[in-house]
Amino acid sequence: MSSSDKISSKEIIAVVVVFVLIAIGMFITLGKFSAESELREVVVSDLGANEDDHLEIFVKLLSSSA
Repeated sequence: MSSSDKISSKEIIAVVVVFVLIAIGMFITLGKFSAESELREVVVSDLGANEDDHLEIFVKLLSSSA
């Protein structure tokens, strides 16, 4: 085996760093996707809550531009 066929330690470190960056990116992306499915409530106005004819509306956002 010639010396050009051996894998150097710099190449191994570079591959490990790339895999770690990919894993971090996947973890962050999956965390954001799971946070989108959480239920959130926003109160627009409490003024109509005491009225007899007020409506309660539930809205589920499918995507947001964050």
